[in-house]
Amino acid sequence: MTTATQTAASKQASATAPGAPVKARWRWHTPFEAALLLVAAAAVLECFFNFCGVGMEEFLQPDLNLGCKHIPGKKVVWRMEGYSSDRLSQAGFRDVEHSLSKQAGVTRVALLGDSACEGLQVPMKDTYARRLQAILDKEGSKRYEVLNFGCSSYSTGQELRQFERDVTVYSPDITVLLYSSGDALENIRKPWDLKAEPRPYFYLNDKGELMLDKAILPSERLSHNTTLDFLRRYSRIWGIFSHANLTFSLNEPLYRKLRGWVLAPFTNRRQSPTANGVTLPYAPQDGWKVTRQIIKRLNGDCQSHNCRLLVLGFPNMVQDREFDRQLKDLQKLKSTWGFSLKDLTPVFRWHPDPMSLFFKYHFSSSGHALMAREIAASILSLEKTPASK
Repeated sequence: MTTATQTAASKQASATAPGAPVKARWRWHTPFEAALLLVAAAAVLECFFNFCGVGMEEFLQPDLNLGCKHIPGKKVVWRMEGYSSDRLSQAGFRDVEHSLSKQAGVTRVALLGDSACEGLQVPMKDTYARRLQAILDKEGSKRYEVLNFGCSSYSTGQELRQFERDVTVYSPDITVLLYSSGDALENIRKPWDLKAEPRPYFYLNDKGELMLDKAILPSERLSHNTTLDFLRRYSRIWGIFSHANLTFSLNEPLYRKLRGWVLAPFTNRRQSPTANGVTLPYAPQDGWKVTRQIIKRLNGDCQSHNCRLLVLGFPNMVQDREFDRQLKDLQKLKSTWGFSLKDLTPVFRWHPDPMSLFFKYHFSSSGHALMAREIAASILSLEKTPASK
């Protein structure tokens, strides 16, 4: 036997001798073991995030009628612009629990709006809905009950559909609509764009009548998925990724572009207005003309349910000329249509410290407090005025 052969044999014998150190080699023998390991790792990560109190930012789920809605009963911890830790109501609103039936002698006030009305940036007790309840209880001559239907990203069109489906069953006596700059653009879509965000869109037909655009809703993007519903409600990992997606989508243009490229194969193709053979369902729309008709229809719905409409103009702190024009137009229409209007811009601009009323985009606790006082004053004044027929 040669020296090289003896050396190799000696090494092999040493490696297999009892008590000899064994070099560990990690490998997955079966797909089942790999899956089991991944499940165990996910469970550990979920427990870690739960211990740290993170991953509870997810609060919306798909809705075929509105595009999205709150997850009923979900505990939400919000850390973007301020902080809050509250549970959504069992009916799916960022509010305390309310019975469907209204007690005798109670005046119900329904609040409609987007994230500014929802108020995730402050604890629920500090939202203008809850503060309004406290002021009316103290200063009102009647018994009041304030219900907050505000939801992030909602347009005026969504709020109209929400009123018709979800709000009327609570029999409100006064409905307060928060109208914000940019809402008019969210109520319409380009008629050739089938990649628009799933939500109700509207247009005016040749007769000037308000019509629901049925090309986007219902959407396969809103189809029920048991797995995704479970993750939205219970998974901290899902909550972190969802919140990161929202943050990057709002603040990083490059991320939005890359995300669009990745998702492009899974979304409807964009139709070109000049493509051969494409028939557009309607002509491009003027967002404000459509929005006026949405508010008119909401006011008619309110009147048919013995409810009065109060429209609040979001404080125009950036001096948006188009938004100012829209509010002036509503000022001319309120007497004709029979609704009330309050522009919040002056009281916010004249505040000694206007910057203290906001975080970056949304109301701070001080801003919510000022909102509540102004709405309460309008409601108490409205109660003294006979309703328009």
